[in-house]
Amino acid sequence: MEDIKISRNDIVKQVSIETVAAEFQIELESISAGNFDWRCKCPSEDHKHGMEKTSSLYINIKKNDFFCYGCNAGSSVIDFYMLCTKKDFASSFRDLKEFVKHPGKYKDSAIKKADNLQVLLHNSKIIREHLLSNNDGIHSMNEFLIKLDQNLFEVHKDEVEYVEKINKKLEKKLGC
Repeated sequence: MEDIKISRNDIVKQVSIETVAAEFQIELESISAGNFDWRCKCPSEDHKHGMEKTSSLYINIKKNDFFCYGCNAGSSVIDFYMLCTKKDFASSFRDLKEFVKHPGKYKDSAIKKADNLQVLLHNSKIIREHLLSNNDGIHSMNEFLIKLDQNLFEVHKDEVEYVEKINKKLEKKLGC
C-alpha cells in the first residue's frame, strides 16, 4: 500500500473474522447464543491436536471478536488469523494488511487520545482564563461546565475534530 500507515485498528475494524474463516475454508455454523452469531471448530492445531469434533469457537460479528471454550483462545481477527496460520503477530499483521481497503481510516486509540488531550487542555485553559477575568460568571458557568464535561469526556472523547470545533465556539463566545 502507499505511504499511509495501516494501524491495528484498521485491521480489526475492516477485516472480519468471517473473511478469514472463508480464506481457510472454515465452516461457520449460524447460532444465536448470547452475543455470538457463529461457531466453528477451533482452527488451532494445538487444540486437541487439530482433531476437535465439537464446535467450541464462538464468533461475535458486531464486535468482530471470538472466544474458544476449548482452549480459551480469543480476541481479535488478528488472533484468529494467528490460530489459523500458526504465524506470529508481526507476520499475521503483514498478511492482514492486504485485506484493508481504507488505510489510515482508524487511528490507533492511543494516538487519538494523545491528540485529544491537547485539545481538551486547551478547552480548560479557555474556560479558566474567562473565569479569572469574569469573577461574576463562576456560578452561571457551573451548569455549563458540567454539561460540557459530560459531552466531551463521555460522548466525544475520541473525536478530536469535534472537540476542536467546540473550542473555537467557546473562544468566540467567551472572547478569548
